[in-house]
Amino acid sequence: MNVLAFICGLTFGVLVSLWLARRLRARTRYLATNEYWVYIPGEKMPGEQAIMERLVRGAPGRPRARSALGQEEALLFSDIRLHIALVLRSRNTHAFRPDLFDDHIRVTAEQLSCLADSNAFVKVRYISEEPLPDKRHIRFLVHCAETVAELGDANAVYDCVEEKLFTREEFSQMLDADPKGDSAHSNVRTIWTGTPSGGGHVETRGLAKIGLSELTSAAVEADERLLAEAVLVEAAAEVWNIGYVPQQIEVHAYEDDFHVITQPVREGRVPVRLMRVQTSP
Repeated sequence: MNVLAFICGLTFGVLVSLWLARRLRARTRYLATNEYWVYIPGEKMPGEQAIMERLVRGAPGRPRARSALGQEEALLFSDIRLHIALVLRSRNTHAFRPDLFDDHIRVTAEQLSCLADSNAFVKVRYISEEPLPDKRHIRFLVHCAETVAELGDANAVYDCVEEKLFTREEFSQMLDADPKGDSAHSNVRTIWTGTPSGGGHVETRGLAKIGLSELTSAAVEADERLLAEAVLVEAAAEVWNIGYVPQQIEVHAYEDDFHVITQPVREGRVPVRLMRVQTSP
């Protein structure tokens, strides 16, 4: 009986260990996700050959550094992880109102008009379950989306990971400010999720592009929202630049210093505590 109990206990322990290991792997599994929806007035996608040639040669009249990719980025055009496909409005009407997906996706009247004039969108997606060595996929995808927008006379572009809608002009202006398109400023933002009590918490959107979990703050009061957003923006930029989430991030915002203390991933997010550094008088 004792031997049987021992064997049962041992088996149970092994099963629990395997279950915990699978849960841990599921929580920490690498997944870099990048996806743009390029809304076009027609129902035909620009040819892949035309897209590739424009990406390599650059757009006429535009500085090469702003419009053409290097060899390392151009090689991703043949990467199996790249997916470009046409999605018709007639079959996916819900996808033409991304502002209805979540409350934090704000759109202007001009952007709504652009969506209304679109009959299809070109999905430009790159997903990797293998750790990526750098941000060349970021540069490639954002320029690929803009090239599709130019060739397809697009009305708008939706960044599915950052959860942000652009008119075509706004998307080009973003790249004018950041020609490579791979900075934190162009790829990461914060959102505010309010609560009935008036407070809420701040979360990032965009770190998933480099395979990292998004940051989410502890609850803050409504009058602390702007400060919390500023601190988390700076923290996300540091994470974006170094390529991992450290245990503590030093941030300067609103003429003050803060410690951003990170915790283990929970439900796909990295909880963080925002602590003001107390300085001696």
